[in-house]
Amino acid sequence: MQHGWLFDVYFADGNIYIWIMGEDKTFYRYIEKYNPYFIIDAGDKNSEVLYDVSEKAKAYYVERFYPVDDPERRNMIMVEPEWKDYRSMLKAARRDPRILAIYDSDLLPVQKYLFNKLRIEPGSAVEFDDKNMRILPAKDMNDTYPPPFDLSNDIVCGESCWKRNESDPVDYNQGSCAGRILMNARARWFECSETGLAALIERAKFAFLPLGLAARWSSNKIIDSRNAFTLISKGFVVPVFHAEEPPMAMMDFLARDRGGYTIPPKSAGVFENVGVIDFDSEYPSIIVKERISYGGHGWLLPEVIKPWLERRLKIKRLMKLVNDQRLKAIYKARSDSLKLLLVSEYGISGCSRNRFGNHFAFEEINRISREVMIKAKRIAESLGYEVIYGDVDSLFVKRDNAKREDYENLSRVISQETGLPVSLDKLFRVIAFTRKKGDARTAAVKRYFGILEDGQIEARGIEARRSDVPEAIRTFQLKLIEKIYSSGSLNEIKMNARRISSEMLSRFIKELREGSIPDSLLMFKKILSKDPEEYASNVPQKIAAILSGSRKGDEVRYIISVNGISVKSGQLYDWKKYAELAISAARTVLEPLGITPTAELKLEDFLNLRSLSEPVDPLFFD
Repeated sequence: MQHGWLFDVYFADGNIYIWIMGEDKTFYRYIEKYNPYFIIDAGDKNSEVLYDVSEKAKAYYVERFYPVDDPERRNMIMVEPEWKDYRSMLKAARRDPRILAIYDSDLLPVQKYLFNKLRIEPGSAVEFDDKNMRILPAKDMNDTYPPPFDLSNDIVCGESCWKRNESDPVDYNQGSCAGRILMNARARWFECSETGLAALIERAKFAFLPLGLAARWSSNKIIDSRNAFTLISKGFVVPVFHAEEPPMAMMDFLARDRGGYTIPPKSAGVFENVGVIDFDSEYPSIIVKERISYGGHGWLLPEVIKPWLERRLKIKRLMKLVNDQRLKAIYKARSDSLKLLLVSEYGISGCSRNRFGNHFAFEEINRISREVMIKAKRIAESLGYEVIYGDVDSLFVKRDNAKREDYENLSRVISQETGLPVSLDKLFRVIAFTRKKGDARTAAVKRYFGILEDGQIEARGIEARRSDVPEAIRTFQLKLIEKIYSSGSLNEIKMNARRISSEMLSRFIKELREGSIPDSLLMFKKILSKDPEEYASNVPQKIAAILSGSRKGDEVRYIISVNGISVKSGQLYDWKKYAELAISAARTVLEPLGITPTAELKLEDFLNLRSLSEPVDPLFFD
């Protein structure tokens, strides 16, 4: 038996095509005839229906479980038409009044083959015999690094499909190109890099889907695929997808659907020595611990989530142990990929975009998470910690003279009391909470920045973390944060802030006025939420969309030139507009310290200087 990786699987013209990469990077192709199936339940008419269907297709009795959370074993009919007759047979079954229900019918042929026959997750290590078409999961191959798929030849980013020979059909829907996988614009869940490949492998394994589909499908479809595999592997049928929610009285809805628990920041301002106590994958952990599923307390969601939750926590632990930056980046990509899917399990359970159309799980998870956060807050306060902020699954706490080991001990106590995994996620040397817009006395939620104990900047919700803010402004703000908030104690930070901000603003605006900042760094980037004609006013992204011919879902890029919005490079940009953006970004950094750049005349303060190499007088700050 040879060793390698399951590279691609797809269905075409009544055949399943399997591509395997060997350890020597040689590709092997397997072809197997395959007719997709569907399952019907005709109740006491089963024998009559089986007789009729058997005249047109292969059909036989099978025993399957249904429904999911109160299962009973039932006799049903497996129908395996010739692949060319599949749609007509399915359509006839839907019209037959004797048939009570049809199952497994909206799964793709490649899903049915993977779930029922191959039962190996794409991207996995395998053992194979290229002569006898035998493929088995490998047990002893190291999966620390992603498979050695070539990102310029095997997985092709942005090029067109091509065939190796005429005997290999192409599946454009999943980008399968006869021993290559095409990652075009539709493959939006794939970044063409080693870390992107590592993240995609986790996504594909979770979904039990070929890499091309895993890169193209949204998270709700990825989760639905794993749910379907789990049901089939346990002997259940998969019901047809219905995007419906059960009715609920308004008062019941208001009582149950309250979301997670957030503790607003005590005030806008700056705090020293703040630990962030984090519930590791809180919502998935609650699902597993409390055995919450779609229709109530049941088995499906916990069964799906538990192994992947354990896998992610293991990857996170490994990431903390390694010093190799390449490996650390790979672990982070894998962990983040699973985090997205595990969190999405919670979100999708609360909307009609799940196959079972029941939001009980969503409401129950929120209820328990609120209780857990309140309990954690009380534990922290009972041990002398001040809770300055709480964000659904994280507590920001401080105590005079507390050290890292004190915060770690607090995490252990909370974990023991709640029965959920908890850890010290971050330790801030200093953290700043910004003001709520329009209310100078109230701190904003999910909008803060600070310096971690290792000197790294952590920020949420401010300009530096917004993708629609030009890169030059984001970089300027991060440098300003680093320069001001790394300058010593809180007293020293306040003492130096006016001088540092004046110098840096003067220098940045001078560069803008001289045109020395490339316009590529001043580009605004926005995803169109609607087609241009649907915008009520001439907002910049509408104008950019008209100029570039873009439509809903496209990304538009533009600069503010002296002549207005422009999508062309090399245009003379309106440096005053960008200077105002820089001043606004500086205001975000300074306001937590009680320092506010003068709102109306700040740019004029700069323009009135004889030379922009001369810093603004700190007295211009109130």
